[in-house]
Amino acid sequence: MNELNIINQSRNKNIGLMCAIGNISRPFREKFRYMEHEKICDSGVFSKKRLSHEELFNNYEYVEATYGIILDKYRDIDGTLNNAREAMKIYKSKKYNFNLVGVCQGNTIDEYIKCTKKLISIGYTHIAIGGLLKKVGDRYRVEDESHIEEIIWKIRKFYDGWLFVLGCYSESEKRLELFEKWDIYGADSKQWCFKYKKEQGDRQGQLAEYVKKLGKGRRYIQELFDF
Repeated sequence: MNELNIINQSRNKNIGLMCAIGNISRPFREKFRYMEHEKICDSGVFSKKRLSHEELFNNYEYVEATYGIILDKYRDIDGTLNNAREAMKIYKSKKYNFNLVGVCQGNTIDEYIKCTKKLISIGYTHIAIGGLLKKVGDRYRVEDESHIEEIIWKIRKFYDGWLFVLGCYSESEKRLELFEKWDIYGADSKQWCFKYKKEQGDRQGQLAEYVKKLGKGRRYIQELFDF
């Protein structure tokens, strides 16, 4: 829990916090609820534990999430769109306080475009791009930098709204410039979590230094796990 205290006490308010709600313990969830930064939550696409949309939305409300991401299916456009329709129906049936975020998935650029257009027709005004990572060893990595930009560029040709890129945050100037260029609201990354779990020594001190420089004045969201 000390890691959460470090982040909460940080003066860097340009960052938000992301949490895979299905992966955290009750004590961690209680702590996360009172974090002062903007919060975005999802189920964790690679999680073994899968919640229903009703369960997800109740958890999003409980932790006072700013944004809540629907259940999606990795690189499965049809499965993701079916989930998107169900999620929107449930979202509209109650007065939730978080912003519902749809996810576009696909195996080709054409599928990403088709999925995004379908999400818009369903009623989504907040969209995240998923499926851009491939597991390499114990990490998930971006397959192709140019592939990301082409997908974003094609989507931006017809959609100028809130856009988030899942799993693709990087401190590289090239990646940050790409996000700035296409007006990406935010991105998350699991990389630092893997790093801090594996390294020995003063993990909290390392995290404090990391938080100081994180974001570089931009609104990118980092993912939290139950430490």
